Amino acid sequence: MSKPKYYCAPRFGHYNIYRDDGDGSSTKVDDRQTKEDALKEVYRLNGWDYERRAQKINKERKTSI
Repeated sequence: MSKPKYYCAPRFGHYNIYRDDGDGSSTKVDDRQTKEDALKEVYRLNGWDYERRAQKINKERKTSI
């Protein structure tokens, strides 16, 4: 997996989405009400497959029980 250009962080009851500018600074590009919605947008912006991530997490939960 490549280094993420976009990431999310909690902020006063919602989640901001930031773009890493590569020089130690970041720019806010969007916000979402829930962590899951923020993660879906971050995955989309980074070109990653969110559904594959969700399937992997579900598989891990089933095997750990």
